[in-house]
Amino acid sequence: MSLYREGVEKFFEHYGQYTSIIMWYTDFNTCHYQRNQDPYYLNDTEYLPERVIPPRRKAMTAERTIRALDSTREVFQHAGGNSGKIFTSMNYQSYGTPLQEQEDWPKIWSEKHTQPLVSFESSFPYPLQYIYFDGPSGHYMTAEHAARYFGDSVFRDEIAPRCFSGTFHSRKTRDPCS
Repeated sequence: MSLYREGVEKFFEHYGQYTSIIMWYTDFNTCHYQRNQDPYYLNDTEYLPERVIPPRRKAMTAERTIRALDSTREVFQHAGGNSGKIFTSMNYQSYGTPLQEQEDWPKIWSEKHTQPLVSFESSFPYPLQYIYFDGPSGHYMTAEHAARYFGDSVFRDEIAPRCFSGTFHSRKTRDPCS
């Protein structure tokens, strides 16, 4: 524990001086559970899945250490749901999410919230929706998503499947577009 505390002290020596930092987080997704993304459970402060108990215990120890060293900033668990003072979540909307559901996501929480809600990761659309999950590696699904709005003609008009070799390309297979 003293080694952890020393590491946090050194971190704060450098970053603690920046007034633009308003909060610290203890972990990255280790306390995450699926219900913390469901709008109907964003106010559930009692739910505690068995598998997050050990990481939550560690995160709470980290939180106590951080608060002891810097009481001026709030501390949270990244995507930790109801762990701590702030309900933290992720909100990745997909192409298939109806507009009403997108609008309802924060609305349901706002009607009876008991904790502040922060969605630390969000995106529309979810970036991985552009790749094939079980099809050819290295191709965007641009035409498939465009067909939702423009119909099947996009498949006739597509010259060749769009290739990529960026962030989401599997490193296990050779890029078929190279």
